[in-house]
Amino acid sequence: MHKICLLILGLLTLAFGMTMPAAAQTDVTFLSTSGSDSNNCSRAAPCVSFNGVLPKTLAGGRIEVLNTGIYGFGNFTKSVTVAAAGGQPIFPAFGAAIALTINAPGKTVILDGFTILKAVSLGVDIPAARQVELRNCLIRGTNFSSNSGSVSVRTSENTNVFISDCTFTDSSPAVSVRSNGKVARAFLDRVTLFRSGVLVDGAQASVRFNDSVAGFVSPETTLLNGGRIESLGNNAMNTVANTVLPLR
Repeated sequence: MHKICLLILGLLTLAFGMTMPAAAQTDVTFLSTSGSDSNNCSRAAPCVSFNGVLPKTLAGGRIEVLNTGIYGFGNFTKSVTVAAAGGQPIFPAFGAAIALTINAPGKTVILDGFTILKAVSLGVDIPAARQVELRNCLIRGTNFSSNSGSVSVRTSENTNVFISDCTFTDSSPAVSVRSNGKVARAFLDRVTLFRSGVLVDGAQASVRFNDSVAGFVSPETTLLNGGRIESLGNNAMNTVANTVLPLR
């Protein structure tokens, strides 16, 4: 009888283990340069990369960055918030062509506090999402020949992208919005563009400026195929002679 009980217990344990997820997920997870991806990503035992923390974060959850450092490159496929809670993630020029990819159809992704330094191809690539919010960011030196943009909105669904309290320098262009037959809109609030332009392509594509400062030197702002730029009338724009603005 004792052996039979042990056998049953072993089978139940095996069955339970087979149904457990590969990584337990929680609402709030943490990143730290002193962490490890073998941890559970709690505050006491943080992870060290986006590859490690994202699978352990529930959809709609929150990732807090405890100190400034390099955490690899992010690929977001679900609703999530990444917040600087004592430090910012920094995305340098090595290791990947795209710093951040947001491919999350119907989802909302919020990135609050980050720095991108001279990404190889793209700073933030948005092929699919319902809503994206980029806050308190610095994107610098992303000079591209493809006009893809430091922030590239090219989604396959109706998308709103809100960019606030961010600075773009030497970015070519800073923001690129292409409608691709869908409504694609970028809202720039309290944004500074220095030697950085904007590209808007498509009748359903638009960029709206509010309380922002822009010096369109090279490249200039480009409107294609009915793309629109809008202003709330409280912006300071220093444009060159053949730019289609000025906005005020």
